[in-house]
Amino acid sequence: MVIPVIDFSKLEGEERAETMAQIANGCEEWGFFQLVNHGIPVELLERVKKVCAECYKLREEGFKESKPVQMMKEIVDREGEGLAVKELDDMDWEDVFTLQDDNQWPSNPPEFKETMMEYRRELKKLAEKMLEIMEENLGLEKDIMKGAFTSGDDYAPFFGTKVSHYPPCPRPDLATGLRAHTDAGGVILLFQDDEVSGLQILKDGRWVDVQPLADAIVINTGDQIEVISNGRYKSVWHRVLATRDGNRRSIASFYNPALEATIGPAANAAAAYPTFAFGDYMDVYVKQKFQPKQPRFDAMAKVPTPYLVIHCITETPKLLKEAPLHLSLTVFSLIMAIPVIDFSKLDGDERTQTLAQIANACEEWGFFQLVNHGIPIELLERVKKVCSECYKLREEEFRRSNPVVQLNKLADQEGEGHSFEKLDNVDWEDVFFLQDDNQWPSNPLSSSKPPNPIPPHDSIIV
Repeated sequence: MVIPVIDFSKLEGEERAETMAQIANGCEEWGFFQLVNHGIPVELLERVKKVCAECYKLREEGFKESKPVQMMKEIVDREGEGLAVKELDDMDWEDVFTLQDDNQWPSNPPEFKETMMEYRRELKKLAEKMLEIMEENLGLEKDIMKGAFTSGDDYAPFFGTKVSHYPPCPRPDLATGLRAHTDAGGVILLFQDDEVSGLQILKDGRWVDVQPLADAIVINTGDQIEVISNGRYKSVWHRVLATRDGNRRSIASFYNPALEATIGPAANAAAAYPTFAFGDYMDVYVKQKFQPKQPRFDAMAKVPTPYLVIHCITETPKLLKEAPLHLSLTVFSLIMAIPVIDFSKLDGDERTQTLAQIANACEEWGFFQLVNHGIPIELLERVKKVCSECYKLREEEFRRSNPVVQLNKLADQEGEGHSFEKLDNVDWEDVFFLQDDNQWPSNPLSSSKPPNPIPPHDSIIV
């Protein structure tokens, strides 16, 4: 059993239909396939191999002092003394670092950054091409996937590269190069070692080798592609075996939705998956990466859709924009997220644990989120609706507000070539407050003051 190998150059010729069908089969039946003749220059791939190998040599001594190596030494020593030993089942035999456009890159070897930036540009174009092909094969409207990844062009997709090496392991029976998992994101593009094997995927209950193939790019579909395709394309389990011989290179690039993007099935058929924010999914994934994916999807169905009662104009003017939050995050290390606590467990067997979670959140964070808090979802949906309608009635007034007037003046100054300062003393916000004894909006009618307002302790974010 061999995963599909597809000649990408035939996509533009007479064999386009056949090539599209091969890619569809690779996505539907395998979740993995290899592209050859993909358009990335072989000369560039050779340079990538060279600089990554040189970079690892500079890091090799550090790996020898790493926790997996030290623990393996302890296990071997125990075994030599006739004591029982167990596998390293909670860590990976892997040296790894990540690359993003805005993070710190290795300064040695000197040509590393230039080479890898050129490589990432080529990979990003290939990832975007793959999205277009998937759209067409799924019968979706053009740019529907791009829109999902960017939240309607409001945010840039996340694009990160993970550079890994799997050094020789003295006891591969006791360790795994990378534990079995599915990938959280969208399209993954892997430039793997063409000599040392180790990558396997789970196919029909069997582990199948992803055969080393010179200059090929391995494509696999992540969890978000499975959701958008409504299950037609699968995100499959895969792992990397540790080996005694050889130092396996693995350069994986992840083209993922923006953390702010809303992900859900794009097909017209009945939705088999929930709709959720990708950032919410990542909060769960980083804690459950090596566990089955279905509980992650189930958890998304229970996450209340966040909504701001304080609503402002969707497009923030450029003079107010800060660097998007997602540019400073990486899916390869833990994303710091405020605690999420299941409030329904307070009255069950897990009361003590839940109280401890709340105490920790109060002490260490000062903020936390409650799910299953007892406020009816139907009521939350009505709150979203009336607040949205209320803002529409206030929108013109906001356009005449002080922040907008000041910003228009700054824009005029910029257009005339004058210098300007950032608006650091005003907020780009439309806001009003509700109390039991103050005046409430009379429109929309459904927003009128209720006879029994929601008590403060039922708020979702604490």
